[in-house]
Amino acid sequence: MNSLISFFDFSAVVLHGKKGTDRVVSPVPLPKSESLAALLGDFLKSNENQCLSKHSLPPLHILECVKEEVIFLVRILDKAAVQPRRSFNLARSFTIRRSPSKSGIAAIAIRIPVRSQPNRVDLVASVGVRGITGIGQIRFRIFRDGKEIFNTLQGIESTGSEQNYIVTFQAEDRNVKAGTHGYTVTAENQTANTRVDVVGPISFSGLAVQTRS
Repeated sequence: MNSLISFFDFSAVVLHGKKGTDRVVSPVPLPKSESLAALLGDFLKSNENQCLSKHSLPPLHILECVKEEVIFLVRILDKAAVQPRRSFNLARSFTIRRSPSKSGIAAIAIRIPVRSQPNRVDLVASVGVRGITGIGQIRFRIFRDGKEIFNTLQGIESTGSEQNYIVTFQAEDRNVKAGTHGYTVTAENQTANTRVDVVGPISFSGLAVQTRS
């Protein structure tokens, strides 16, 4: 199991050791670089590693180690989350529109700083839906600044079968340009003479990180 140390400035270090020797460390406040260097040195020594680095440890720094063991820091650039509906609620439900029209589900904004390449934005959405009539085929899409970057299709049954679903999906958006970007989730029903309602809960979150490649 890989261990993760989370720091208060949203930096993290992942320690990969020999099989079965990865260290699990509880979250701690961000130490000075000297303390962090000592921590990494301890880890390497305990795993009989030798790793040479002549650099300090900025928010994103990679140390290549022998025996295919790697220590690297990951810089978190931004994060955002919304929860338009926090529970199942028939009284606040709405019907998903028939394709090609789309129903807006949720939206967030993610800011990418300059000089943050390469990067990745991890997006996760969950939508509670209920089948009302027939078996609807619901196309969920994620857009960045109006451009589609992901879609998936989910069949939703109705009366006489399973009616209530939580549909969860995840997408990755890589090497996003600097600036503030709007991410939106939509849904559309692609099957005629069927009805599917959004009943909640609804959540949508995004995490932007600077990566190695």
